[in-house]
Amino acid sequence: MDKISINNFLLQNQLPSAPAIITTGKTCTYNQLAIKSGSIKKYFFEQGVNENDFVGIFGEHTIEFVISVLALWKLGAIPVLLNPKVTQNELNDFLQSANCNTLIGSEDQLKKYSITGQKFITVPINLNENLDEEKKREITPEKTAAIIYTSGSSDKPKGVKLSFNSFYKSGLIGDTILKHSAGDRWLASLPFYHVGGFSILTRALLFSVPIIIPRSVKSDELIQSITELNPTLISFVSTQLKRLVDKRFKPNPTLKNVLLGGGFISNDLVEKSIELGWRITKVYGSTETASFVTALSLKDFKSKPGSAGKPIAPNKIIIVDENNNTLAKNISGEILISSPSLMQSYLNEQDEDETKKEYFHSNDIGFIDDDGYLFLESRKSEIIISGGENINPFEVEKEMLQHSAIKETAVFPLKSNEWGETVAAVIILEEDVNNFKVEELNTYLRDKLAGFKIPKKIFIVKELPKTESGKVEKKKLTEKYSATNF
Repeated sequence: MDKISINNFLLQNQLPSAPAIITTGKTCTYNQLAIKSGSIKKYFFEQGVNENDFVGIFGEHTIEFVISVLALWKLGAIPVLLNPKVTQNELNDFLQSANCNTLIGSEDQLKKYSITGQKFITVPINLNENLDEEKKREITPEKTAAIIYTSGSSDKPKGVKLSFNSFYKSGLIGDTILKHSAGDRWLASLPFYHVGGFSILTRALLFSVPIIIPRSVKSDELIQSITELNPTLISFVSTQLKRLVDKRFKPNPTLKNVLLGGGFISNDLVEKSIELGWRITKVYGSTETASFVTALSLKDFKSKPGSAGKPIAPNKIIIVDENNNTLAKNISGEILISSPSLMQSYLNEQDEDETKKEYFHSNDIGFIDDDGYLFLESRKSEIIISGGENINPFEVEKEMLQHSAIKETAVFPLKSNEWGETVAAVIILEEDVNNFKVEELNTYLRDKLAGFKIPKKIFIVKELPKTESGKVEKKKLTEKYSATNF
């Protein structure tokens, strides 16, 4: 393993001839990556990009994205990562909130969006490449490395400012679980514009591990890359892994570890994955923590199947009530996280609360058991309050999924004149289920849940609205079914 340094993010310690990026039929060495990113750096500078500029960049799953990020870092500019599928209004909001005067993307995106007020730069394919002497830049650890937006599955996306130190510390802490070594290969299995995908890139750079970039993160492309290019490290969300498990696809023999996170993870999915040979480590974290902060090993899954694992030292987690009082073991409350990898702040927000400077308020609800394992229960913002009763949608979903006819479900609130909010749910049935009656599910739930927790309205659907990281967009469900009266 080459020298591990925060300056690895600027390609300063890797072996020049070692592979840096691998795609089907092509390998780019660190020397080639340094030359390409250096040339693009000059090009961006000529186009008016300067140090400390916030620059919007579409997170396409391409080598050009990686090169562009490295070029911006070499300039001292700050990439603002954007989902290539955002709407025009969302794009305008993101660019305005980050005060971006420049946007980097492809010719297709230039045609797709109406760009006003920003300079649009496309990355040239046949740029003159040379190895001119570059002024060696030392990374300032507390300098902002990227702006990454939260998924916005339940709330409006927020821009999160993450420093180079956040990614550096996250990488070092995560290595106690991943144990990077010579011969490892990271699969870029998550979108680059999400923290899970971007941290794959930062880990690969930090530990001088080549990164495999598939054509996309769709199942068929992932299967092809796993089969042909033999990654040793992968990061999945449940939706991705489930699609591979449904196809009965088995991992390549060299695979060491699969990080599995990004929301609710069913025990059944993990069990089926293990049967197929997937080496699963359940993890929990967020954009604000620069990736995962807890881990549950394959070994511990057998004794703590519903857990998100223990905090990885020096990360700490406490559970608090609504008054920020620390709660005892096995009592549910908000999850607070202390970590060296925590974000600097939200974009355009100053957090003056001293407690929040030390601990990040995750807005997640859960508890820590007697053995120190974390159990997630719900998002604080997703708690449904009906007639004064607090209802945890995760609890309801968990019971509904025990029914043999239910393949997937999501529980969400609808407004009620009588109760303020009431519980609703959508369900996807198993493929072999016919003539299913909702009353049958209601009868089943009466023995499992208090009456006020049972969904008052259940909709049978073919698919659930999800973000690309696999989180169900419950806000969209509430909006879609808001005309329902109670």
